[in-house]
Amino acid sequence: MSMSHETSRSRRPNPSAALLAGLGILTVGAVFVWGSSRPNVRPPTAGTPVAGTISTDKPLAGGVQTSLSSARTSFTSALVTPNTNMANDSGIEDVWVRSSSPQEVLIEYASGVAMLVRPADFPGTPEDWYQKQNAQGSNGSLLKGAGGVTEFAVPRGSDGSLPSVTFVSNKVEVNLIGEGDGVALTDLEAAADSILPRLSSSSAS
Repeated sequence: MSMSHETSRSRRPNPSAALLAGLGILTVGAVFVWGSSRPNVRPPTAGTPVAGTISTDKPLAGGVQTSLSSARTSFTSALVTPNTNMANDSGIEDVWVRSSSPQEVLIEYASGVAMLVRPADFPGTPEDWYQKQNAQGSNGSLLKGAGGVTEFAVPRGSDGSLPSVTFVSNKVEVNLIGEGDGVALTDLEAAADSILPRLSSSSAS
């Protein structure tokens, strides 16, 4: 991703610090917790490699930059993308896939929205984990999204932590993050609600 994209998205100087400060979600089986172990998120630099190459400076540790169609083919769970003004397929800037465990897909949009998707793998219910995150200071709200699925919505923090909406449907964990300063929590909620009806009825690739 070029530095010109960085400027247009109005990110903070160190997005990884903001992520580490605040998101707070989940998957115990792979020891993935927003806010304490986001995988290798670093500020993008100029000279991002072309699709299909492996970079030593990338937003997803062990990931390969690829196309959305290739990501859908390689991802073993259903991969459904949002369809809103802030996040839709025509606004995708980068797609990264890590095929090794834990398998993940990271999609970044020109608007400053990012989506991290992975197979859901944790004990108990998502609601249990959301409550535990709140007990640790996440300050999130449990909302009912499309189809009655619980969404965990965390507002932008005064400490620079990023807003996020997380939900689990069809054995897939979806994290929507507002990396850009212009992304509101309501934008992430709308993106989540655009995904849920299609994800609940989708099959894995």
